[in-house]
Parts: sequence; C-alpha cells; structure tokens
Amino acid sequence: MPLGDSITYGVGSTDGAGYRVRLEERLTRAGLMVDFVGSRDAGPPGTDADNEGHSGWTISRIAGKVDRWLAAYRPDVVLLHIGTNDVSTDRYRAGAAKRLGALLNRIRRDRPAARLFVARITGSRQHDLQRRIDAYNRGVSRLVAARSDPLLRLVDLGAVRAPWLHPNDAGYDKMADTWFTALTAALPSLRGERQPVVDR
Repeated sequence: MPLGDSITYGVGSTDGAGYRVRLEERLTRAGLMVDFVGSRDAGPPGTDADNEGHSGWTISRIAGKVDRWLAAYRPDVVLLHIGTNDVSTDRYRAGAAKRLGALLNRIRRDRPAARLFVARITGSRQHDLQRRIDAYNRGVSRLVAARSDPLLRLVDLGAVRAPWLHPNDAGYDKMADTWFTALTAALPSLRGERQPVVDR
C-alpha cells in the first residue's frame, strides 16, 4: 500500500503515477509478485494504479482513515510518505513527528505482521521550507530509531529535491529507486527465495 499525500498520488509527474510505475517495473523484473492496493487510482492505462495517496492531507487526516483502509485492503507492505503538508504550514508544523508516531502505532495495531517502510520525506529547493523538512526528518529518524520493531524500516527520500512541494519525473524516479533498494534489503523474495508478497 503506497500511503501518503499528493506525492504518493503522483502530483507533478507527467504520467500522474509518481514513483509507482517505475517501482512496479523494478519489482517485477526482480521477480516479486506485487499488487499495489488502495482506494485511489492514478496512473497510465495498463499499470497498477492503486494507491492511498490523498492530496493536501496531513498526518492526522491520514490517521483518521487508515484503520478502514488497512481493514479493506490488508496490505503486507506499507510504503508511508507523509508530513509534507504538516511542515509546509505553521498551523500543523508543531508536533508533526509525534503525530507520525501515533499513526505508526495505528498501522502496527491494525497490521501487526506487515512490513512498514517509513520515509524521511522529500526535500525542497525553497530554503525556508527545506529547513522545516530537515527538522521534521530528524524527528522521523529519531522516532524510528527508538522503536524495537523488526518489521519497521526507515527510508531516506530526503535527497530528492522538488522545486517546491512535488518532485518532477526525475525526482519520482529517484524515489522509486530508493524504495526499491529498501525493499530489496528487507524482503526475502528479492534475495532469491521468490516468496510472493501479495495482499490477502
């Protein structure tokens, strides 16, 4: 389940799919049977366009709906990129990492056996916004490091720099490659055991 805001949905990419098409292609070539899941649909025909990306949503809004999405789609893997809309406004910036922790607790409670990949969010070429993103990402790193959860992984997408909020195609490709590297390190099916990871 690709889970997050408009960056997960793919806003700013020419095909409307963001990182997901390239990630699907790389996972398929690596021999992984994968099925993206979610209530949203964005991407070119013939691709797996399912996702749970919601434009403009904050961490709290995602947390308010995540229980029903996880119950409906039962993902084995969650790719979580969230927080951009929190740090980009003064109203939601304070306490963003703490709210992320509460969201992680909900996901783990709902899907205790799922592998959860949590992103340090993508950056911005706008200096003031980047300072906020850096502060939030430090909080994300501390949050993940403090948890003794063998199924939880930190994925650093902070090297991607968007013109403002949304990456361009090159940025989304870099996101896909970084997600893929993290999945390769964590999933046995990508290390030659070829155990399919699918939604049940």
